[in-house]
Amino acid sequence: MIGKKAPDFTLADMKGAKVSLRDFKGKVVLLNFWATWCPPCKAEIPSMNKALRMFSDKGLVILAVSSDRSKDHIERFMARTPLEFTVLPDPENEIAKIFKVFALPTSFLIDRDVMITKRVFGGREWDSAESLDNFRALLGR
Repeated sequence: MIGKKAPDFTLADMKGAKVSLRDFKGKVVLLNFWATWCPPCKAEIPSMNKALRMFSDKGLVILAVSSDRSKDHIERFMARTPLEFTVLPDPENEIAKIFKVFALPTSFLIDRDVMITKRVFGGREWDSAESLDNFRALLGR
């Protein structure tokens, strides 16, 4: 999928608003597949929050697609753990199947033209020097 246009999708966010990947053309998107029961997924949340705070004004968006079966589980998790980015429940893993995700977490960096530039397997420190350099390169700064 690297170097190809990211497949479009639409999911409802935690408040029920429809969110489509195409809505973020012109932005850089970190598309993260995760679940509340996944330890490495939980471990990377603080660094995702930090990266978003650093770059949201430059065009970074984080979309976190949750494979949790229950929206209630996600809500309870979010009550204890601050997530500063958009969470999209996908209980049937429909979007994960489209992106060929077979392990959590898996993330994709998507450029302003909606092209997939990187696929990351496993947890990542999204505020590490390497990750920040990746964001800066995609954001053009």
